[in-house]
Formats: sequence, structure tokens, C-alpha cells
Amino acid sequence: SGVVSERQQVGLQRSHPPGAAAALIDQLLEHNPAFREFLQDRLREPTVSVTEAAKRYEEIIGKGAEEMRQWIKEGRLQTPTLLYWGKNDPSAILPLGLALFDMIAEKNKKARMIIVNDAGHFHYREHPKEFAGNVINFVSSQ
Repeated sequence: SGVVSERQQVGLQRSHPPGAAAALIDQLLEHNPAFREFLQDRLREPTVSVTEAAKRYEEIIGKGAEEMRQWIKEGRLQTPTLLYWGKNDPSAILPLGLALFDMIAEKNKKARMIIVNDAGHFHYREHPKEFAGNVINFVSSQ
């Protein structure tokens, strides 16, 4: 909705222990190679505009997405897979989620999808108890 609730504002003002931001950045860089490459490009060429850097990031993401789709189509994703989708996510609309699930489920019989009503991209923050319960149930059933 774009409106920050009072509870969220309090959370934003919460102080973090020293080094928490650095630890979060380290974790992000470790688990997101595309973002790491984006930052490395920015550090190598500090005069590159944000727009140019964003274009490079999109290219990196696009390449990774295409590799992932090919991997899925080849049936290489055989681990239990839970696709968790927010019905009201404008950045990842439901028809795309359903198409992705169809692609995964065609070759992976251990694929499941949960669509959360009244949830956007950050449904794990919007409905944390529901999210945790669904993930726990999925993991426990494997």
C-alpha cells in the first residue's frame, strides 16, 4: 500500500548492534552473486551513472533468470520446492507465478505452491505467523 504503519516506523527507528549493517551486507553479497557483481562494477568504475549501473544489474539478473529457466526446463530442480506467492504483488504478478509453478511442477513432483491472499512481495513480513506456519508445514512434510 506504500503507507508505513506506526509499528513499522518504530521498527525502522530501532537501533542495531555495531556491525549489524556490515553483517547484513556480507550476507547479501554472499547469497546474491548478481548484486555482488553489480557492486563490483560500481567500485571499478565509480564514474558510471546509477542508470548505467542499473542497466548492467538488469542484464546480470536477466542472464541468471534465463539460466534458471533452462535448468528448470531440463528437470534439474528435483529438491522439494515451495513457491510462495503474494496475490497482490505488483512486481511479481500472479500469472507469472502460476507459469513458473507449471514449469517447475512439470518435471518436479515435489513442487508445491501457496498463494497468499491480501499479500504483496513481502508477505513474510506482512503475515509472518502464516508464512512461518506454511513453511514449517512444508518442510515437515518432506
